[in-house]
Amino acid sequence: MNDGAILITKASTDVTLQIKLYDATNGSVKTGVTITDLDLYYIRVEDDEDVTLSNKIDLTALSALTDAHTANKAYEIGYGYYRIDLPDAVFTTGVTTGSIIIVDGTSDTILQATIDFQLVDFNPYDLKTEINTEVASALATYDPPTRTELTADKEEIIRDCLNENIIKEPNFIPDSGVWVDGTSWGIDSDEGFASKIGAGDTAARTITQNLEEFLLRGHLYKLTYTVTDIAGGCTITPTLCTDDGTTRSTNGTFTDYLTPSNDEVNTMKLSFLASSDGTMLLKSVEVIKATALEALNFYDPPTRTEATADKAAIITEVDANETKIDAIKAETVLIVEDTGTTLPAQITEEASAPKLED
Repeated sequence: MNDGAILITKASTDVTLQIKLYDATNGSVKTGVTITDLDLYYIRVEDDEDVTLSNKIDLTALSALTDAHTANKAYEIGYGYYRIDLPDAVFTTGVTTGSIIIVDGTSDTILQATIDFQLVDFNPYDLKTEINTEVASALATYDPPTRTELTADKEEIIRDCLNENIIKEPNFIPDSGVWVDGTSWGIDSDEGFASKIGAGDTAARTITQNLEEFLLRGHLYKLTYTVTDIAGGCTITPTLCTDDGTTRSTNGTFTDYLTPSNDEVNTMKLSFLASSDGTMLLKSVEVIKATALEALNFYDPPTRTEATADKAAIITEVDANETKIDAIKAETVLIVEDTGTTLPAQITEEASAPKLED
């Protein structure tokens, strides 16, 4: 399709166009053409890539320029232009591009004339209205997010950009070896969950994943996991390194904020301990660094009473240390006097320095 193609709405009907004809002998505009000497062909390219070339269509004359559209008819407008009433078949459903060809079917004294079409889904002659209609329709159905939703999305984006799940296998894959399950647990399906199926000692009731990523000591981490099908009085308690989470006894998706101590490398793990009784399913385990906002919300500042008690303890400890230092200095002076040894300048200066009063 060339760049001069005319835009036509798909499946248009009663399309009338003007076309300019030229003399085949000298290239001048052609006037006074006998309409019945003209033949029309059309080409259609369809959305299934089929291409159709029509049979010859004999044009006949309209009675006036103001006549209603009548397919396969034409009329001279003037100055070499002619009105052509096209058949609807040119633009039928499924056509993506098309062309019409006008030829001199009698004497070959008229140059072949063509018009190309690009079929579109909108009305190119009222594009502003089409756009306004689409915009109005979109706005009518648009449900803008609430402040709460935007805040939640922001938190999710922050996690996606800056935080990855530390858990190598959030769900459970049989025989992967990522999760070490005690004999009371089973990972024997492709459903992505672990089943607590029996009783036993603590080791039997524990399922563990050793963490490949080193957790930052003293940093806050967010643990999320899902429990389903819990029954028979079953409970479950998570532990991140050495920090225990909350014991749960119901179905749901749960969150714990935990701060691992990481005193030893062998504590770098996440484990779940189930009770002896009952059964349950565990899935969708995630451990990520808590965001700054989550850390602030989790922070429990000391009360005035706690802060005062800490202050008193610190003062008592400082006073005790000062007493020990004074005793050491006095003992040092006696030793020096007994041995006749000269004190280093640093100790002498410190011993002779005036003591600050409380």
